[in-house]
Amino acid sequence: VNSSLIDNEIKIWESINIGVAVALEEGLIVPVVKDADKKSLAEISKTVRELAGKAIEGKLVPDEVTGGTFTLTNLGAAGTGWRFETAIINQPESAILGTGGITERAVIRDGQIIIRPIMTYSF
Repeated sequence: VNSSLIDNEIKIWESINIGVAVALEEGLIVPVVKDADKKSLAEISKTVRELAGKAIEGKLVPDEVTGGTFTLTNLGAAGTGWRFETAIINQPESAILGTGGITERAVIRDGQIIIRPIMTYSF
């Protein structure tokens, strides 16, 4: 997954640089957490907050929105009413993971219908 198709050749990247989609009034922008594989979860969380803040303020620089190798996006935490949506891959990346909001749904467990929290995703 940590690869790109460049000039009909598959390039496997050494660093894992995670793009995190941020919705703005003007559209979507994808700041990149560089070397995410070398950071703790707390460091990644802090970096995402900083980059999202800069995105909202319009203060991202080109290096902060390039070099992604995989993107995460939220397809509707507020609830769009759709069960499935499709995330669009941010080229030249090879994959994206889009998560939906968590909603209560009826499921069958051990022959019984029960209500469970369900999160949809698209990849």
